[in-house]
Amino acid sequence: MMFIITICLIIVIAVVAYLYQKRLVRKETTIRKQSEKLQNYMLQLHEYETQLMQNNRYMEELQEQISCQVVNAEDIESYREQIDSLQSENSRLSENINTLQQHIAEYTSKLDKARRDTEKFRSISEENLNLKQRERMLADYVVDNDSLVKELREKCRVLDDMEWETLEQMCESTYGNFVSRLQGICPTLTKQELHLCILIKLRFSNTQMSEIFGVSVSSVSQKKFRLKKHLSESLEGGLNEDMTLDRWVAEF
Repeated sequence: MMFIITICLIIVIAVVAYLYQKRLVRKETTIRKQSEKLQNYMLQLHEYETQLMQNNRYMEELQEQISCQVVNAEDIESYREQIDSLQSENSRLSENINTLQQHIAEYTSKLDKARRDTEKFRSISEENLNLKQRERMLADYVVDNDSLVKELREKCRVLDDMEWETLEQMCESTYGNFVSRLQGICPTLTKQELHLCILIKLRFSNTQMSEIFGVSVSSVSQKKFRLKKHLSESLEGGLNEDMTLDRWVAEF
């Protein structure tokens, strides 16, 4: 009963952490998109305002030339047409500026809200990180209290097929479909490679693994080297050279 309750708690913690992390990513994506949109609006607003100021200066120059009577009657008519055209353009620019200012105010408000929401979800995400740590502790508790694992921790020995099956099922249920996920990313994983991953996940040392497999410690190191290469070939982008196999399996 205790085992079942612990497994249920692990599943609940994992689901809650996943959902809040997903919402945090969605909020951060929204902020990025809204920030880009706001930046585009600001640039466009700057262009419109610059054009408006240039038009006003040009109209002032034309008005000044007309007032000073330094041009003939035909040129005056042409200047007035240009002024009318500039005024019409300024009218359109002013409308566009007002629309952009409304958009900027709207997006600024949305962005502020999104940022507040993100801070809230980030705080929740940090709490979920603590939950994930508790999840790992619960999983380790389940594993360490398994009769077969306790026996192997005290004295390692070669396992039969039924005992390997027991360890597989325990890892599958305790570590979120660990075996299925491994086989999903690397369908060509051999049974022995899978067993090696299971022992790494269960935190057995190389010396203990050598006794369970019935081989030397150096043979275990070679198995790990070949397994890392096999996994790296199966994963998109491969495994980082700085990432050890033990760490990758522990975090998987």
